[in-house]
Amino acid sequence: KKKIRPQDMFKDQSDKYSQFDENGIPTHDAAGAKLTKSAFKKLHKEWEKQRRLYESSH
Repeated sequence: KKKIRPQDMFKDQSDKYSQFDENGIPTHDAAGAKLTKSAFKKLHKEWEKQRRLYESSH
């Protein structure tokens, strides 16, 4: 898990998400609807956790 770049961690979930921001965090669900603020916040929190893991291993 430490080897996965945070920018790539959600890319393989294209069945759930259709658009991503510049950091690779999903912004729209598979149907194309914009994610709610709380859903985006939750994903951003996961992304931050992965970023710290990734940076600590490099």
